[in-house]
Amino acid sequence: MRVVVGGTFNVLHKGHKALLSKAAGLATHLCVGITTDEMAGKGRDVPVRPYEERKEEVCSFLDSLDMGGRYVIRPIGDAFGFALEEELEAIVSGPTVVKNVEAINMERRRIGIPVLEVYVVDMELADDTRPISSTRVVRGEMDVEGRRD
Repeated sequence: MRVVVGGTFNVLHKGHKALLSKAAGLATHLCVGITTDEMAGKGRDVPVRPYEERKEEVCSFLDSLDMGGRYVIRPIGDAFGFALEEELEAIVSGPTVVKNVEAINMERRRIGIPVLEVYVVDMELADDTRPISSTRVVRGEMDVEGRRD
């Protein structure tokens, strides 16, 4: 199955790894969209690492899953990214961006291509039972595994 997943992946944490692992487990070919520096910086109150650094970290993780040549990584500059490409079959998402996935499928319907099968991965929780996020890691509230000091 040709699967798409996207994100900023500012600090690759336990939640991102669960999302990417689910996508990799479903995919015969995985398309990973990573937000451009311009898009990643909009509306954030913490610094975002450069695209190439984020991409390298995602590639290293996917390589550790033995994905070999079964994935591509591409920059995305808007909410649709490349999810409107006809050959894609499924999308993996976290619960906080399900509205974006619904918009993608509405647009796919509008332009006459099959909607994507949707897989939602629950958020990973930190020791304090709140979701792990890159923002919280950057702020020093926890480490990438959700552990608090």
